[in-house]
Order: sequence, then C-alpha cells, then structure tokens
Amino acid sequence: MNATQQIMNAIADMMAEQDAQIVKSQVEWALQRKQQLAEFIQQQRNASISERLNIYELYARRFEIAGGKTMHRILNENNNTGVEQIITNRLQKNAEARNAKIAAKLIKNDVQQVESAEVLYCQDGFTGRFKINGNRYVYIEVILAGGHNIQCRHQRVLVRIK
Repeated sequence: MNATQQIMNAIADMMAEQDAQIVKSQVEWALQRKQQLAEFIQQQRNASISERLNIYELYARRFEIAGGKTMHRILNENNNTGVEQIITNRLQKNAEARNAKIAAKLIKNDVQQVESAEVLYCQDGFTGRFKINGNRYVYIEVILAGGHNIQCRHQRVLVRIK
C-alpha cells in the first residue's frame, strides 16, 4: 500500500463516525421532505379549484419543500428505500472524494506519514491536528456549511499545513 492510500485510509477511519452521522441526518432530512412533499401534493389535490395554486406557484412551492429541483426529482420518483440509497451513495462518494483531496494535498507537501494525531469532535464537524515530518503540522477542519441558500447542508473541509 502506498503512502497516499495509507493516508486516505487513516482519514477515512478518523472521519467514519462523523460520516455515519451525516448520512443518518441527511437521510432523515430527505425522508421528512418526502413526507412534507406528499402531504402538500395531497393538500393541493383536495383543494377546491379556486384554492389551488397555479402551475408555476405549485412547482415553485414543491421545489422549495424538496430543497431544489434535483431533490424534488429524487423524492418524487423514488420510494423511501430508493431515497435512502441515493442519499447514502452520494454522501459516500463525496466522502471518498474529500479523503482523496486531503491525501493529495498532503502528498503534494511531501507528507509520507502521520506521526501523531489529535482530533476534537464537535456538533458540526471536527478539527484535527496531525504531526508530520518532525516539526510540521497539518490542520484539518471539517465544518457543516450551507442549509440556508443552497440545497442542503454539506461538509466543508479546510486543510492547512504549517
């Protein structure tokens, strides 16, 4: 196993608990949105003609409930198991890409091995300090971003090498 793969595996192990929590919360969020979307659609079907939204307002509201057009399609076209599978697969791919980017940055800076690690977990992410190559340190901060003006909350990874 090469250094890049070793570092990627170490990062994946370190972030596994948080990744699992994110998958769980995002699946819960999506299933709640699916339920809210179904209730809204049923409410519109049951409304009298004069109370129904026009087609533009209807879909604007549906997209708002779902969290965007893409999520609307996912929620509307899949059952709960399908939604869970799609969300889980997306988040796993994101985690793999994140780990590869972190490892690439470390290798670019000639990090061959992590000598020690200190990790502090918090509600919305974690901060890690990793001793490398003697007196150098890598700081990795993972925070949750978004949730107010984009589709949904997501991880943001900040890496500094000193």
